[in-house]
Amino acid sequence: MHGLAQSWLEQQCRSIPGVSSGLVMLGVNDGEAFAPVACWPEGSKPSGLLTAAARQALRSGSPVKLSQKAPPGQQLAPDQQRAAGTVAYPLIGKDRAIGVVAVEVGDGSALQQQDIMSLLKLGSVLFEM
Repeated sequence: MHGLAQSWLEQQCRSIPGVSSGLVMLGVNDGEAFAPVACWPEGSKPSGLLTAAARQALRSGSPVKLSQKAPPGQQLAPDQQRAAGTVAYPLIGKDRAIGVVAVEVGDGSALQQQDIMSLLKLGSVLFEM
């Protein structure tokens, strides 16, 4: 499943303009816990914000959009500086979350977070089959 998840994530990240990183987490132990099974670029470590968005989408069972703006007078942490926003979309199977896909999008992305969410939703149909 890891190889399939990695290939699928790579396809999603390469097809969405501006994506700087991605993460897929799937259920383990009959879905009681979720663990990362794929990161993009392959071999990278997901940022704290990417992981947090993924976990929030799993908890809520709904898509999550997070913006990357530092409060006035503050700077973002180094692992957050490269992305302008994070989008996470739960992967649903048999009426429950089986996993989540999350991506970070850089400042220069022409797509808005809602557009990215729509693309992840469309792509998730293939993954959930």
